[in-house]
Amino acid sequence: MSPEAPSSSHHAPAVIPDDDGGSAMAGARTNFIWTLASRILGFVRDLLMAEAFGLSRVADAFYIAWTIPNLFRRLFGEGALSAVFVPTYVQTREEHDDDRAGRLFAGVLGELLVVLVVILLLIEAGVVIAGRVADLAPVLLSLTAVLAPYVIVACSSALLGGLLHAHRSFAPSAAAPVVLNAVWIAALAIVSRTAGATAETTIHVVAAAILGGGVLGFVLHLVPLARRGLMRRPRLTPRNPDVGRVRSLLVPTLFGLAVTQVNLVADRGIAWAFVPDGGAVAALYYAFRLTHLPVALSGLAIAVAALPELATRAARGEDERLGASLGGAIRATVFVSAPAAAGLTAIAGPLVLLLFARGAFDADAAGRTAGALAAYAPSVVFLSLTALLSRALYALGDVRTVARAAAIAVVFNVIFDLLLVFPLRETGLALATTLAQVVNVALLAWALQGKLRPAAREAARSPVTAYLFPLLLSAAMGAGCWALGLLLPDPLGAGLGGRAIAVIVPIAAGVAFYAAAGALLCPEPWQAVIGAARRRAKKRRRESV
Repeated sequence: MSPEAPSSSHHAPAVIPDDDGGSAMAGARTNFIWTLASRILGFVRDLLMAEAFGLSRVADAFYIAWTIPNLFRRLFGEGALSAVFVPTYVQTREEHDDDRAGRLFAGVLGELLVVLVVILLLIEAGVVIAGRVADLAPVLLSLTAVLAPYVIVACSSALLGGLLHAHRSFAPSAAAPVVLNAVWIAALAIVSRTAGATAETTIHVVAAAILGGGVLGFVLHLVPLARRGLMRRPRLTPRNPDVGRVRSLLVPTLFGLAVTQVNLVADRGIAWAFVPDGGAVAALYYAFRLTHLPVALSGLAIAVAALPELATRAARGEDERLGASLGGAIRATVFVSAPAAAGLTAIAGPLVLLLFARGAFDADAAGRTAGALAAYAPSVVFLSLTALLSRALYALGDVRTVARAAAIAVVFNVIFDLLLVFPLRETGLALATTLAQVVNVALLAWALQGKLRPAAREAARSPVTAYLFPLLLSAAMGAGCWALGLLLPDPLGAGLGGRAIAVIVPIAAGVAFYAAAGALLCPEPWQAVIGAARRRAKKRRRESV
């Protein structure tokens, strides 16, 4: 991967065979296959969890306890640390040699383990103190204590996965979530069918299984690292300049991610504290999982695809092309995310009934989750725009504005939470998240206006109809889907087939209406979306030949 150093053969990096045939595309395909398997198993996992626990206080306790290790996993593992470590490791290996890069890994691993052990001790100490001085549910405290060690295995696995990625080996880190979900599902399926097993017993066994699945994922990384001779003992090397570079880059990246994670923790903490009969945390969890799917498939896909183009135009100083590319991406984002938001709002009730209504997840649980889903649904547009506008600012070299906007949005989110939780319960918390995303988009758009030069601003400007038509069409489509649902059999009293019809028929009618009307009234974004799909299809065909 790295070229030989010209000075000495002693410093020449070892040639490491590339995984999956040595091509980046092969690695991407491997990652996609494992990720798809993980998403499918994760969906099955959520269905089984809803069936076993419904919207109960036990489910709430589990999702809050699960939030804590996930918070640190996203910060120190898959998020900031991986984003900083991998390019630094690759650069060190390219500019120096494998030995120096190995020392970098050993130093980062050593410091990471120290930080994680301190975090674990603080969590466990917090559990003990809270159990003595606070009136918290014992199940919440015990689940937090059981799941806390997951912080160490998950974050360490993410760093090991980053090392493998640097050597173009993607399968182990992509397979680890599949293993975790498989262990989770197996434990849930076995224990929930054991005679006499209470909900609290079942959820504790599931928590222990999650920890075991995390350990298996860690081992998955160790094996290929040992086989390649890449594994190093962790060391504390505070004066290592390469480790210091990772440390200095990590701080601002951590802050940008932390404000987003604080949002999630605040929502769930307020739900636990101010919705006394329980179930609010679980309802928010299931509703947000459904909301995030169209964001990933529409808005995030456009944002990721737009970043290289925006960065290239910005680097070359091509203001008009930069503005044109940004304006086109914004129009396409609104065009694909607005109907997704409207459709999700219109079929929230039937969709939740179809997916979750079985076992302990009764009609009341379905109604509460559907209310949260309908309140979350408009955020599809704003989450998608946030992803795009953030990347536009990144392309212009402005990282701090994104973090500041997110921090301000978190403050507004907490304020909205406290205002809306009492009259609207979990639906109010979901609505607060949507309103906070509106604030975030407004701040990012205002900042972007100031960053763009006049030629770029002018090229990015669009007529009002470019946004008005998709929004009006989406509203009409949503109203039509809702009205059509009223004409179909009530899914609440129907079986699986009737519930499927109540979801599929409105979706099919809405897609047909929006496609026809969009092609007629919004030809530019429609052609952009269709053209992108055709280019991806042609690219896949060329790769398969």
